[in-house]
This record gives sequence, structure tokens and C-alpha cells, in this order.
Amino acid sequence: MTNHPPLTAAQATRLVQALLQLMVEHGLGSLQAGPAGGHLGLTAPGQFVTSDLTFHFLSPAEHRAAAQAYGVPGAQAHFTDGPKTSEAIEPFVRAVGGLFDLHGVQSLTFAPGGHLGFRASGTTREFVLEGVSVQARPAMNTL
Repeated sequence: MTNHPPLTAAQATRLVQALLQLMVEHGLGSLQAGPAGGHLGLTAPGQFVTSDLTFHFLSPAEHRAAAQAYGVPGAQAHFTDGPKTSEAIEPFVRAVGGLFDLHGVQSLTFAPGGHLGFRASGTTREFVLEGVSVQARPAMNTL
């Protein structure tokens, strides 16, 4: 795979803020890679895939609290009365595809055990990225 210029600090900050917003909208607490690492995004042949990632969803109460804390309107939040199932993964992944298009990202590669999302820190939760690298899309030539 060809190396592409990394995102600038400002671009990376906007991407992380957009990922946080999207995860809160979908009630997703975190993505965790397995022992071999993981992938979310385009592959060399141009297919959008997720591989070797575990999706951890927030409980309904946590989802509502996160939406309120981050200012996500109820109309945008995908609230449920019960726990989310694997069926909730597809809408999130589709939304990530659009987000990646908007931010010029090809994929996220997770190192073994890599983590993207919320992590408990005492009585609070922090949004963290550990062991996650961003592959930018090649620059597009426009006329």
C-alpha cells in the first residue's frame, strides 16, 4: 500500500471530534482490536471492511447520558430501550464510511489490543485512542 501524507494536527483533531460525535450518536462505547490487530476502512482493492474488532456498546442509560453530555440531539441519537446487538454495527460502519470520505481518511489500523473510544478513569470516562493509526487518502487532483 502506498504511503500518503499524514493528517495535519488540525485535521486529526477534527477527525477525532467527528468520531466521538458519531460514536455517541450510535451508542458505541469503544472499538477494541484483538491480539492480531484490526482494521476499519478501505482495503487496497477498494472495499470498506472491518476486521478483528470488537464493538462495545453503551447501555441505554449510558447512551442517553453521553448524548446529553456531548450535546447530541435526541433526533440524531439512535436510542434503544434494550442493549444494542450486532445489528447496530452496520449503520455505524456505513456512517464511518461517509465520515472518512469527508475527512480524507482511507482507514484506521489498530495495533494488537488497540482501543478507540471511551475508557473509565476513576469516576469519569475519557475518550482515548491507543494503538490506532490513520491512513489518509491520496490527494485528489481537481481541475
